[in-house]
Amino acid sequence: MNNKPLLQHLKAIPVNIFKKITVAQLLIFIFVYILLTTFTHYTLKKNIFNQAEKQLSEELLLLSNLIEKNRLTTNLCQTGIFSPAYTTSRITVIDISGKVLCDSVKDAALMENHLHRPEVERALKQKVGISIRYGQTLNLNMLYGAVVIHYPEPNPHPSIILRISTPLYDLDNVIKIFDHIFILLAIPFLLLGPCVLIWNSYKLIRPVKAILLKLFSIQEKTRQLLLPLEKSPPQIFTNSTSTSLKETDLPLVEDLLCATENNLDKLKNLSQIEKNKLSILLNCTPNSIVAIDNNFSIWFANKKFCETFFHNRKWLPSKEHKLFELFRGPHLTALFKESILQGKEQSLQEIQLATTTKEATEKSFFEVTISPIFDIEKATILGALAVFHDISARKKIEQVKLDFISNFSHEVRTPLSSVSGYIQLLKEHPLPYLDKIESNLKKMVRLFDNLLELSSIESKTQIAHEKLSLHALTEESTLSLQTIYKHKNISLAISIDPTLSEIEGDPLLLEQVITNLLDNAYKFSPPHTTITLAWKSEPRFIVLEIADQGVGIPLHAQERIFERFFQVDSSHGKDREGSGLGLAIVKHILQKHHAILKLHSLFGKGTKITIYFNREPKSLGPLS
Repeated sequence: MNNKPLLQHLKAIPVNIFKKITVAQLLIFIFVYILLTTFTHYTLKKNIFNQAEKQLSEELLLLSNLIEKNRLTTNLCQTGIFSPAYTTSRITVIDISGKVLCDSVKDAALMENHLHRPEVERALKQKVGISIRYGQTLNLNMLYGAVVIHYPEPNPHPSIILRISTPLYDLDNVIKIFDHIFILLAIPFLLLGPCVLIWNSYKLIRPVKAILLKLFSIQEKTRQLLLPLEKSPPQIFTNSTSTSLKETDLPLVEDLLCATENNLDKLKNLSQIEKNKLSILLNCTPNSIVAIDNNFSIWFANKKFCETFFHNRKWLPSKEHKLFELFRGPHLTALFKESILQGKEQSLQEIQLATTTKEATEKSFFEVTISPIFDIEKATILGALAVFHDISARKKIEQVKLDFISNFSHEVRTPLSSVSGYIQLLKEHPLPYLDKIESNLKKMVRLFDNLLELSSIESKTQIAHEKLSLHALTEESTLSLQTIYKHKNISLAISIDPTLSEIEGDPLLLEQVITNLLDNAYKFSPPHTTITLAWKSEPRFIVLEIADQGVGIPLHAQERIFERFFQVDSSHGKDREGSGLGLAIVKHILQKHHAILKLHSLFGKGTKITIYFNREPKSLGPLS
């Protein structure tokens, strides 16, 4: 089905809705204004008339009391109160039977009986009676008030009714003035009101078009996602709506919402299936896996992770828990932070963490790799994923090997020392081959000394952290070597960055690193060449570079050069023979200092070794 007509119709929907809302608001506005005006007019008129009735009632009572208390026996019709000089109101005197005795406007003889006039009936019941009605005599709205007056005996009319009627043309004029004011106010109201309503309608409808188009776009995208996953393509609208675009607007929008909802439900189900597949795969892996978001909240943890670190705990990691609740040490937290901030993979070659089993809590060794989690579309980092590879079994094997080397070296070194002593006695009586025996014996002793030293370094869990002077450290490391290799006439060029003065580390171990590297440089450099030792400064690192102009290292051997007992070539003379443990010792010492070691060598041209010492070695684990 072609979606272009539907899209055009969706764009027209906000205009149609705008028209309908505007018309409805205008009708409501006019109705409310008329209702409000009518109610105000009625309330104002009622209040004014009530006030007039109350005032007239009070005046009638006052007049009645005055006549009765002063015992005015004179017939009221014979007094001058009917004269226009006294009052503008119409006064009528009526007897108890309703007969008009006298009237200030009309001849009483011509007037009909007033007994059933409303004000008269009310006065006979409650002393005073008030009514408002159209007066046919004066052709005006009149306010009528009547009061019963009791004359003292022997008056021929012991009780009469005094009625006063007042024309309401003044009150009517006031009400007419207010009506004119309301009409004048209606003009700006009717002009500005619709403008305000139209503007409000526009503000209300303006985002509707964007919402509908966005909804249509979402529906189209979900439909396109479902196309390769379903046998029959999902429809945009139901048949009843898609057959004609002349349907009303709301059913069309309703069908669009329903179609989008159905597609989203299908995608949700498919997403849940894929999520379950991924969860099964992650739970089947032998490694422990945990993911965190940018706030260091736990995002995901696989089954192996929970079994390894939370077997005996009463709670399992979830989004409510932070990373530092799982691991108290600073190394892992710092690596996670580095991975998220830099967007690079970080690794920890070895770390000891507490693990839980059915029996108890124990310590295990892990190799940890932490990778940032990217949102490819938005090019942002969502968090980090860590993989914990258990190397405890390998560590146990290495420990057994170290114990064996240590014990073997101790056991062999003792008889070698005894043999060395006997050779010294035999040298008092020279015999052939004694020098050769002594040389080989010294090599064996040096080999076992190196093995013991390497074993000692590897078994250390902590090293000393002292502030060391770079000048003093360099001088102590180079002095003895310059004496030993003086016969080769090799120049040693030393440079230290002026901004550097100290480095933090173990003094004996760092001195051994420089000594071993310089010893190799001297050993494999031809006479009359130059060895360079330079301390440099970088933002995060203190850098040590040692470069020579020696024979270099072949490319195939560079990957293994730091392995135990590995030697490139020992056929170039006795002065180049060694135990093959010097660079292995260097590597393990640098690992203890969390330093990075890099090798650059060209065979036949020389070798440069660069070491990066972190300026804050205590805050980070070893870097790969």
